[in-house]
Amino acid sequence: GGGGRKGLSIYRIEENIYEIHLRLADVIIEKLPWRKCIEKYDRKETLFFLDPPYYNCEKDYGAGIFTRDDFQKIRQALQELKGQFIMTLNDLSETREIFGCFQIESERIKYQVSGKPQEASQLIIRANL
Repeated sequence: GGGGRKGLSIYRIEENIYEIHLRLADVIIEKLPWRKCIEKYDRKETLFFLDPPYYNCEKDYGAGIFTRDDFQKIRQALQELKGQFIMTLNDLSETREIFGCFQIESERIKYQVSGKPQEASQLIIRANL
C-alpha cells in the first residue's frame, strides 16, 4: 500500500463505483429462505455465506421464522452441499457440537446492539477442504 488512508472520496467517486462494480460483477444477492437459496444456486463453483440467528437468539427475528431445529437442518444441507460455504455463529458448546463436522475457527469480535460495545467470541465455520 501507499501509506495513505484509502476511503470513499468525492473526487474519486466514479473510479470507486467502477471498482465496486468489478468486484461485485459475479456476486448474486438474494432475499430467499436459506433452503431455497441453496437449492437454487448449489453448484461446485458456488460459495455461500450463511449468517443465521445466534443460538439461543432464534426468537429475536419473530416467532416461527427460525427455530432451534433449523440448526440441524442447516448442518444436513451443508453436509450435502456441492459448493463451498462460510458461516458465522456464536461460540457455544452447542454450536461447536452441531457443526463440529466442519472446520471451525474462533474469532474475538466487538459488537454493539444497544449501550456500550461488548466483546464476544464468534465461530467461523467452513467446509472441510
